[in-house]
Amino acid sequence: MLNIFYLYGGMWLIILLLYSFGWSDLCIPLSEGTIFFVLFMVVFSILCGYGLRKCFKFRKLSSNPHKKSTITLLLVIFYIIDIAYERNIPLFKVLSGQSMYEKNFHGIPILHFFVSGFIFIYCFYLAYLFVCFRKKSLVVEYFASLSLFILLFQRQNIMIVLLGTLWIVIAGLEFKKLSSLKKLLCIVLTIAIILVGLYIFGIMGNARYGLWDSNDASMIMAVGKINDSFPDFIPKSYAWAYIYAISPLSNLQYNISLGVNSNVTFIDIIWHYLPNFVSKNLSVKSIIVSDLLEPSLTVCTAFSDVFKTSGYLGMYIFYLVETAVVIFIILLFNKIIQYRVCAYVSVAYFYLLSFFSNPVIYDITALILIFLIIFRALLNFKNFKQVRCLGVKKIFKE
Repeated sequence: MLNIFYLYGGMWLIILLLYSFGWSDLCIPLSEGTIFFVLFMVVFSILCGYGLRKCFKFRKLSSNPHKKSTITLLLVIFYIIDIAYERNIPLFKVLSGQSMYEKNFHGIPILHFFVSGFIFIYCFYLAYLFVCFRKKSLVVEYFASLSLFILLFQRQNIMIVLLGTLWIVIAGLEFKKLSSLKKLLCIVLTIAIILVGLYIFGIMGNARYGLWDSNDASMIMAVGKINDSFPDFIPKSYAWAYIYAISPLSNLQYNISLGVNSNVTFIDIIWHYLPNFVSKNLSVKSIIVSDLLEPSLTVCTAFSDVFKTSGYLGMYIFYLVETAVVIFIILLFNKIIQYRVCAYVSVAYFYLLSFFSNPVIYDITALILIFLIIFRALLNFKNFKQVRCLGVKKIFKE
């Protein structure tokens, strides 16, 4: 149930299905090259998932390693200082009918950024421990850790953490051992939770500007160019989820139709493999920018800019590099039972984000990868010191 690659392949199939409904005028016809590329990703991901299927078996811990709440306490203290520094709580503004964008929340420089990346990994870790030991204190710590994203009204971050948590909970059910009735109930409940979550995501989108009622989806209906084929029985707030799902693919197709940029330089090609916190400090910049079907819908998948610099070949190379990175992290944590689940779900965020934006450039997902690699190196160093100490003690005993 933790198979990242099956989830990736399934995600793209669902996107293709939703796109085929044509509920928005943004759903321009897909070229054969685009369809073939998407199907290639689906098939290749499923093959990777099958080849690495033994790595994804969910294993519960026998003893709880989380004895103290020190990290959670430090996070809460940081949240208080961070909010006091900014003197701004976006959630309260939205609840009072104001726009959360009147003053953007930046927080304490550098520290806010690092802590935001850490929250994802830590929440997934607490969720995994709860599945193993069912301690109520872990739920308290989980929501205390998640509270920064809630207070900042960061829909995407909240949704990613909750979906990752749902995935961990489902993986821990030992689905094969359940009766047919319980399996059906789990499937129905999971679908219900996702539908409720997407509805809440929609009403949060309606309310965050302070101009529309939470149930007024007129803005996204207009911006997303929702047409008459959108079913009447579906609440209009779900238009947010639909547009978020199809607009990246439509923007990708739009840029593919425009063709490769003729003024590409070497820096434009390597730009796609540099995190934003690195590239923004370089003296040279990439001039390649994807065109948009609708100016307000700015995401174009991870592959649009890549196509504009190096065509379909660049798209295939980027996908394979991205997949290789995910495989590397999986193998890196495969035998570290205590941390493998939170590492897998964290790197899944990196992988799945490619349908939306470039996860290498996006600061948070790039930072999550760096955290995981550094943490694994620290674990190796700790184990090396322990082995070395045991060796020294053995020599002295002899």
